[in-house]
Amino acid sequence: MSLGSARWVRGLAAAVVVLAAVLALQWRAGSASGLEEWVAVERGDLPIQVEISGELAAVDSEFIGPPALARVWSFKIAYLAPEGMEAKVGDVLLRFDITDLMRSLREKENERDAAAKRLEKRRADLEIQRRQEALTLADAEGRLRRAQLKTEVPEDLIEGNDLRSALIDRDLYRQEVDFRQRRLDHLDTSVAAELASLEGSLSWSQQEVESIQGQIEQMTVRAPRPGTVIYRSNWQGEKKQVGDSAWRTESILEIPDLEAMRGDGTVAEALSGRLRVGQPVTLRLDAYPDELFSGSIARIHKSVRPRSFNDPRKVVRLEIALDSIDSRRMRPAMRWRGLVEVEEESARDVLLLPLESVHLGSDGAMVWVDGPLGARARAIRVGRRNGERVEVLEGLEEGEVVSRRPLG
Repeated sequence: MSLGSARWVRGLAAAVVVLAAVLALQWRAGSASGLEEWVAVERGDLPIQVEISGELAAVDSEFIGPPALARVWSFKIAYLAPEGMEAKVGDVLLRFDITDLMRSLREKENERDAAAKRLEKRRADLEIQRRQEALTLADAEGRLRRAQLKTEVPEDLIEGNDLRSALIDRDLYRQEVDFRQRRLDHLDTSVAAELASLEGSLSWSQQEVESIQGQIEQMTVRAPRPGTVIYRSNWQGEKKQVGDSAWRTESILEIPDLEAMRGDGTVAEALSGRLRVGQPVTLRLDAYPDELFSGSIARIHKSVRPRSFNDPRKVVRLEIALDSIDSRRMRPAMRWRGLVEVEEESARDVLLLPLESVHLGSDGAMVWVDGPLGARARAIRVGRRNGERVEVLEGLEEGEVVSRRPLG
C-alpha cells in the first residue's frame, strides 16, 4: 500500500471513531433527557408480598336490628337514624311499620271488650238464677218447718191417720229441702266454674292486648349506648334504606367503640397458604391512600367462601390487629388494601430490575441494554418477583442501564 493510501485509511478509521463517539454522545444525551425510559440495574432486597383487602370493623360494637317479637319475623323499616349521627342513650335509631300490629291490636281489643260484656251479662244472669233457686229452697224449708210442727202435737190430741199423714209430709218436705240445697250447691259450683272460665278468657284477651301494645312500643328502637351510628352492609354489600324489609335476626345499624378496631379482610384462596398468624401487615385506607398503617395477622379462618355475591372467586377470611387507631379518621366498613411480606420467600441483596423492563424474547426473558453504540437486546435469566420488581440471576451487572420499554 502506498503512503497516500495508508493515510487515507487511517483518516477514514479516525472518522468512524469520531462518528461513533458522536452517536454515543447523542444516545446518552437522549437517555439523559428521558430518564424515565431508562433504569440502572441495582442491588437490594426483594420483598415477596401477598395482597389482601377488606374493611375496618369495631372490636366492641352494639348491633341494632329488629326486636325479638313473638310470631313476627319480617319487618318494614319506617325510619332510620342518619348514618354518622352522634347518638345519645335513648335516641330513636330505628322505627318499624306497625300497620299489621295496629290491626291485630284492634281485633284483640274487640275480643277483650266482647269477653268483658259476656262476663258481665252471664254474671247478672247467674245471680238471678241463684236468687230464684235460693227462694225455692226457702219455700221448701218453710213447708218442712210447718210439717214438723204438726208431727210434734201430742198423740192424744191428734188422730192416728192425721199423724201418719203429717209424718209423710215431713219426710217429703225434708227430701225436697235436701234436693233444693244440693241443687243450689251445684249451681254455686257451676257458676264459679263458668265465671272463672269467662274471667280467664277476659284475662287472656287483656294479656294479648298488652302484649301487642308492648310489641308496638318495641317497634321503636332506641340507642342503648352513646356513639356514632354506622349502617351495616348485608352479604351483598348493600345497606338498608327506609321502606326496605328486614328479618328478625338481621343487623341494620351498629354503634361501635371507635377506640378499638380491627381489619376484617380476605385473601385469594391460592395465596392463603403463604400466610401465617403474626405476619406483619401494611395497609392503606381507600379514603386516605397517602396514609400508611401497620398491624399483624391475628387470625386466619379455615373456611373458604366466594369473594362476594357477584364474584364467585374463592377467598379465605382473616383478621388484622392494628398497631394504632386513628379514631378521627377510622370508621367501621371503611375499605382498605394491604400487603403481607412473606419473609421466607423474600430475597436479600440481589440484583433488581423494574418488572416492566423485562420483555419476552425468542429465547425467554430479555432486556435492552444501553451501550456505546446504542441499545442492544440481551437475554437474561430472572428469578423471584413481586408486583414491581424482578430478581436478575444472570446476564446483567450492577450499574448497567436498561430500557423500561422494548426498542426492537
